[in-house]
Amino acid sequence: MLRLAMIRLAKQYGHYGYRKVAELLRVEGWPVNHKKIERLWREEGLQLPRRHKKRKRLYHKDSSIIRLRPQHPNHIWSIDFLHVSSPISMGHF
Repeated sequence: MLRLAMIRLAKQYGHYGYRKVAELLRVEGWPVNHKKIERLWREEGLQLPRRHKKRKRLYHKDSSIIRLRPQHPNHIWSIDFLHVSSPISMGHF
C-alpha cells in the first residue's frame, strides 16, 4: 500500500523528489521517514533528484579576487555600479 501511495504521488507531482513525497505521505498519515522512501524510490526505479554543483567562491580567504578566464559565452558576468548625478537620474526631465 505504501509503495502504491508513493508511486501515485510521484506521478501526480512529477517534479517532486523523494523527500517532498515523504513529506506528503506523512501529511496523509503514513508513519515514514525520508530514508525509507528513498530506499523504496530506488527499488521502484523512480528518478532521484539531481544534485546541484557547488558554486566556486570568487574570493580567497584573504579577500583577494580570483580572476576567472571565460571558457564559453555567458560564463562570467560582473556588474559595476556607478551613480551619475544627472537630471534624468534625479527625476528632472
